[in-house]
Amino acid sequence: MEIVRKPTLDYYSLIVLTNQSIVAYWKRFVDNFSSNYTIPFSFFKDLQQTCSLHPQNICNVLLLAVALTALRFMFIRFICRPLAKFWRLTADISGKLPESLWNLTMYLFLWLNTCWTLLRTDRWKYFTDPLSIWDDFSRDRLIPFEIEVVYFTQTAFYVHATYGTIFMEQWRKDSKVMVFHHLLAITLLFFSWAARYDQVGILVLFLHDVSDVFLECAKIFKYLKYRDNTYYSFCEFLSNASFVIFTASWFVFRLYWFPLKVLYTSFYGSVFLGPDDLPFIPVFNFMLWLLFFINIYWFHFILMLIYNLATGKFKELEDSRELENCNSQKHD
Repeated sequence: MEIVRKPTLDYYSLIVLTNQSIVAYWKRFVDNFSSNYTIPFSFFKDLQQTCSLHPQNICNVLLLAVALTALRFMFIRFICRPLAKFWRLTADISGKLPESLWNLTMYLFLWLNTCWTLLRTDRWKYFTDPLSIWDDFSRDRLIPFEIEVVYFTQTAFYVHATYGTIFMEQWRKDSKVMVFHHLLAITLLFFSWAARYDQVGILVLFLHDVSDVFLECAKIFKYLKYRDNTYYSFCEFLSNASFVIFTASWFVFRLYWFPLKVLYTSFYGSVFLGPDDLPFIPVFNFMLWLLFFINIYWFHFILMLIYNLATGKFKELEDSRELENCNSQKHD
């Protein structure tokens, strides 16, 4: 069988190759494993035999998550509140600004770190050649230090972000989905870390963080357009420009490149180029596809906002996820 190897697939080919992968994997499973495979005992046996993550790594992740939470409190107290006071922002905006400033700082740091690790050399060509992930794949290999640092910081951030969404941020229409997303991200990170699917994982991280940077920029400039009873049109322009870039980056990175690079290599590549006894392929891919559908769900909020702006329902850029009575449901 000739391998279809492309830098970026198309949607039709993704569907065709995914169907081929499902059929091939099921045939391999029936021929080699089904008679001896019992659920859930065989699953946990595979988990024990093939996944390894040192307990110290888990402890370090939890410690860093606690440190990030403490750092966030200090960031709000010593940076965000003085800035809000200096700019003479309203009480409502002063409550929203710290969340966006913190998120911008973290997403920018995380994405630049991932970008630097993935693209700075020709050592890893996972973005330009997604199937190269499986060229030297081995479950016994050591994870490169640079990739492990990315996993360490990203996992700790999402552990912190789960706590932050529930206890530190305004409650919105999609906050439950946000918590579910964070828990899914933590599961994917720990699972791919332990199962040595980190090469797929770092590509997932690279394609997801960049759009959040522009979203937070759009929010911050929106908050700053009225300061001390003065309207600043330049901030309005920067907010709208950031939102346009955010929308474009969301579609390109999460709805175009993510399925046509990550979902392409995670199933098709793993089945036809990975080891025959590679475990957890259906579980891993189910979580990745679930992440893709969450991205589609959130994109509908973006389209709703664009529609409301175009039809005049909204006269300016607003966060369509926020509840009307968010102050009464805001977590302390």
